[in-house]
Amino acid sequence: MRYALSRPTKIAAFALAALLAVSLCSCQRHQAQAKIAVDKLMLVNPWNAFPQGTPAGLVNIADSIQCENLKLKNDAMLAQGEAVEALARMAEAMGKDQVGPLRLVSAYRSIEYQQGLYQNKVQRVIASGTPEDDAEDAAAREVARPGYSEHHTGYAFDFSGADGTLDSFYQSDAYRWVAEHGAQYGFIIRYPEEKSSITGIIYEPWHLRYVG
Repeated sequence: MRYALSRPTKIAAFALAALLAVSLCSCQRHQAQAKIAVDKLMLVNPWNAFPQGTPAGLVNIADSIQCENLKLKNDAMLAQGEAVEALARMAEAMGKDQVGPLRLVSAYRSIEYQQGLYQNKVQRVIASGTPEDDAEDAAAREVARPGYSEHHTGYAFDFSGADGTLDSFYQSDAYRWVAEHGAQYGFIIRYPEEKSSITGIIYEPWHLRYVG
């Protein structure tokens, strides 16, 4: 047996459905914008994703410090406040040793930015001749899958040499100084050459992680 809804009942039903839809959208926006407390030792790697949301504690690097021996690729970069302060101290100490400048090209990366980097890498891997079925895994050895990047924490930093490329950092005096003294300021070379089988990431001498 079917029952016909009266007009007031229909209006009430539509109103309830609309209210539920608004509540769902609001909840989804809240989840997307949720601030995640991040510990400087949080493990984010190919097997451990960053929780959904944006890390708490991010600051604009350019607005937070003034350091002549630290050059930023742009003024929009964000990172964790305590890491930024340590980075400035390290760059200043480097300058006192007549080394530098330290050229920062990447810090915090949003999930959207990570998606763009990863998809771009996948396409380049395919263009190089790798079968499509293998392309994503091959790309992930060099560019983290979205959500699995240490840059999402705000505690990871990439540096370049004078020509602006990552590879040239390894040949610079700044790299040699950081390799010797970085730990004194809380920074490590996160992906050393001899640990690729453990980290799941290729050797990246330009990638530093602040661990305090």
